[in-house]
Amino acid sequence: MDFDEERIALFLDYENLAIGARDRLEGMQFDLRPVLDALAERGRVIARKAYADWSYFDEDRRMLTRSHVELIEIPQRMG
Repeated sequence: MDFDEERIALFLDYENLAIGARDRLEGMQFDLRPVLDALAERGRVIARKAYADWSYFDEDRRMLTRSHVELIEIPQRMG
């Protein structure tokens, strides 16, 4: 193991990221792969976590789990 290698953790507020991307990308799905590739060039990604109410993001969940991102459920607040 190379101790000089940068260790990187990725934490995503996925709801805001996905909504912003869809608004700017005219309905296209956000693609995480370029982000992960750029991070991998800078060091070793040791954690990948995305936070959202996943009941709204079925397709995104599949894409993220294929990229080995841990999905953290954040339910919507009632009230």
